[in-house]
Amino acid sequence: MTAPIAVLFDMDVTVVDTGGAGARSWTWAFDQLHQITADIGDHTSAGETAP
Repeated sequence: MTAPIAVLFDMDVTVVDTGGAGARSWTWAFDQLHQITADIGDHTSAGETAP
């Protein structure tokens, strides 16, 4: 396997739509780390600007 040339982070879905993979990852992480059910998929970042 070759090393990636670049890694993209698209936190506000302006470049890449992952079909909900990010929300599933957040939900899993909250459950594993904090035993909290966090439905991140209920939140949308559409229209938000970076602080």
